[in-house]
Amino acid sequence: MPVKFYGVRDLGDDSQLYQLTNVPTIVIHTAGAKEITSKTVYVQGIASVISDGGQAIMTDSLDVRGRGNGSWTLEKKPMKIKFRSKHRMPNMVAKAKKWALVSNHQDKTLMRNMVAFEISKRLNMPYTPMATPVDVIVNGEYKGDFQLSDQVEVNKNRVPVTEMTKTDNVYPEVTGGYLIEVDANSGSEPLRFASNRFNTPVSIHYPKDDEITTHQNAYIVDAYNQMEASIFSDSPKDPKTGIPSHLDVPSFLKRLLLSEMTANIDGYYSVYMFKERGDDRFYSAPGWDFDHAFDNDSRCYPANDIKGFMSLSNKVSIVSGMKPIISKVLENYRNELRFYWSDARNYYGLNTENLLALVDSLAEYMEESQQLNFTRYPVLNQLLPLGTGIRYTYQAEVDFLKETIASRMEWMDKNVGLDKKVDYTLGDVNNDGAINVGDLTAAASYISENASDMFIRRAADLNNDGSVTEGDVQSLLTEHVMLQENPNGDGSGSTPSTLSVNMAVKTVPAGEETTVNLSYMSTSTMCCIQFDLTLPEGISLVGVEKGPRLSFLHNVTTHKLSDRTYRIIVNTIYGTSISGSSGKFMELKLKTDASMAKGQYNLELTNVLGSRSNSQVMKFQDKTTALDVDYPLGLHGVKTGDVVSPACDVTGRSVQSDYKGIIIRKGRKQLQK
Repeated sequence: MPVKFYGVRDLGDDSQLYQLTNVPTIVIHTAGAKEITSKTVYVQGIASVISDGGQAIMTDSLDVRGRGNGSWTLEKKPMKIKFRSKHRMPNMVAKAKKWALVSNHQDKTLMRNMVAFEISKRLNMPYTPMATPVDVIVNGEYKGDFQLSDQVEVNKNRVPVTEMTKTDNVYPEVTGGYLIEVDANSGSEPLRFASNRFNTPVSIHYPKDDEITTHQNAYIVDAYNQMEASIFSDSPKDPKTGIPSHLDVPSFLKRLLLSEMTANIDGYYSVYMFKERGDDRFYSAPGWDFDHAFDNDSRCYPANDIKGFMSLSNKVSIVSGMKPIISKVLENYRNELRFYWSDARNYYGLNTENLLALVDSLAEYMEESQQLNFTRYPVLNQLLPLGTGIRYTYQAEVDFLKETIASRMEWMDKNVGLDKKVDYTLGDVNNDGAINVGDLTAAASYISENASDMFIRRAADLNNDGSVTEGDVQSLLTEHVMLQENPNGDGSGSTPSTLSVNMAVKTVPAGEETTVNLSYMSTSTMCCIQFDLTLPEGISLVGVEKGPRLSFLHNVTTHKLSDRTYRIIVNTIYGTSISGSSGKFMELKLKTDASMAKGQYNLELTNVLGSRSNSQVMKFQDKTTALDVDYPLGLHGVKTGDVVSPACDVTGRSVQSDYKGIIIRKGRKQLQK
């Protein structure tokens, strides 16, 4: 029987799909319309993700289950989805199978997590999850506005560690990467342990419980226990045995700042940490679970009335062992906490204006979606469990969040401390207007003295991770000092000197190698020296060797600036002085071309600078010297009849065919009778 058509005939529009609101729509159908009732058992199904106003669709089979702890007990339940294939979801970076659908039912703004993630980014955390609002439909039923987020897992563009295999059981492969969670709810996790010192519950998330080997499990347990022990060692700031030997201090402090700025009661109820291969340190990231943050929990409301740091108060939910660890780290790195806060505030845009603009932008973007959500869940006029008030409208909830952000920012500036912004040039560590060996010395001194100068920490932080390490000194050397067109700068900050570089040279036959000794006399103690060496055509630099005045703590680096000019730098990250006041400090190994004519050839040393231990730069006089090139051995022959006889005596002079004695022919000695 034909189907009768009711309606108005029209051309129709099959150019786009139905999208609930302007945010992406995720439509899930489970097999047999089975309900999602478990946090451990997956339900099979298929999902479509509709975005770009209905212009784009991605469809794939998936497994879906519940997730979360306290949020799983609420009416609007969070989910974890796992696609059959990897996908890059709308507004996201990672291409992955696993994603989290966070319900945010306790958060009536639906955006506290996303605001916290923005703060994490501006604190320059080593990893911050991405998130975006979506509408979710399951088996034809609208489930609400959810937050589609990265699953916290080891993956490209997620937790940044090396992926492990079951064969990675010996050093260095067994050292990483790992993802763990210091977790008060670890009792439900399949792979977990308790630490030695505090009996802290720790879950191992990567390698996974069905993939980790016995050796890998033993290694990560021991590594965590070593980290705990190092924090409470007799020399807590010792880089080899103390806190920084097994804990990445910058990320730990930044995560503390994140918890404090968001006033997150659950900030240390669960703490993700990861460990990379070949690195003994644990990194504290990412921050997660902020739906009770920003004065959204009656147990710690108002947060600004709590004396001292909230994370150390009796108002927070905190996993065993974490409070004494925070206290010990702060006891030794309180100035660094102020630095990282000031750094984010001054240089990474962590300010009230930017955060409030983000809130307004998210509120505008989610306007249609939040209306549907609170139609489905009419809780705006209800006091939810642990809520801090009824504000009746979505806009009122947004305004309250903005007020909380503004007041908490002021609290942080007052209680953490905010340094004045300083202007700096990256690489000009001693602030003398030039980038040269003086800056290498300044950066090295900063490291060796464990200093905390704001200017140096900015100017010397070449890799932009908020700390100054040996890696920054190496980057300063190779990426800046080596490549400066004018290492003298404008001359300001440098003291003119009558010091001169002496080059002891000797005559060399064409085609042979020779050594040129460099020495200098000075009444000033030098740590580092740099100069540019320009060679004439036909003479090449074979190598550079340290002289007796340089110790094993000095490094010599050579960089080719042009076809004939090299920059040579002597530096040390330990502030070690060049010994003595005179004598050889370097040997240049040169080679002459065999085709060079006899004569004198100039070698030029320019831009000669020395740096004292206080990073003051001394200018040396430029130096020009001549290298005498003599006749090459065995290359100037004479004709004997129609035969060319490339022969010479031991002094290099050409000989006739009737010459008797030792001759050089084709580079070999012969006795001609």
